Amino acid sequence: MKTVSDGPGLSILEAAEAAGIPTINNSRSIRRVRDKAVATVFAHTHGLPTPLTYFVAHPGLLEQIPRETYPLVLKPTNGSSCRGIYRVDSPADLETLNIVEANAHFYLAQQYIENNGFDIKLYVVGTEVFAVTKRSPLHPEIQVEKRLIPVSPELRELALQVGKIFGLDIYGLDVVETPRGPMIVDINDFPSFGQVPEAIRLVSTYIEQIAKRRIEQSVNPKTVESTDMLTKLTASIS
Repeated sequence: MKTVSDGPGLSILEAAEAAGIPTINNSRSIRRVRDKAVATVFAHTHGLPTPLTYFVAHPGLLEQIPRETYPLVLKPTNGSSCRGIYRVDSPADLETLNIVEANAHFYLAQQYIENNGFDIKLYVVGTEVFAVTKRSPLHPEIQVEKRLIPVSPELRELALQVGKIFGLDIYGLDVVETPRGPMIVDINDFPSFGQVPEAIRLVSTYIEQIAKRRIEQSVNPKTVESTDMLTKLTASIS
């Protein structure tokens, strides 16, 4: 199920799982990646390449971060679509920092790592991986054509590793190329798949394959009954 952050979709997904209905992606994995603090810690714990990161309950606490960690990238833990991302080059910049995101609860402060100035979006469906270049919110001055590019073996391995670790079937991750190798700066469930050829067919075929496989594995009468109940619940919410 593709859900929006503040909509009822995730609750419906959890209701389906409670009724024993298989889901793609599962709700636990979705929640894990949508909270960027949890996602970053989980990725770091499993050895995925991520920048040095601090959890910040309030922007005023940024003053406690060691000076040698700067520059920093500040982002809300519940952010999306590259909104609310700020670069802070030095502690002196904190005095002029004007954060306008009223709905941001907490923040991540990540060490900025020199890179080539643009992001690479990796889209994944099962074991199919696609790479698309896109403009970085930290480098708006660099013109980048949003286009499909070849997937290197290193990027492919990294993308599939993320899916395995987080338990995702359909997902995306933002990567920057650095002198230390590719670095993950964001992970998200069920992205747009922009620029991916025949994305609708690709995603729907994959979902159909998983559904058929799971139906063949077991057909539970209670699951069928629960599906009817969930359909009525969804209709009432809509």
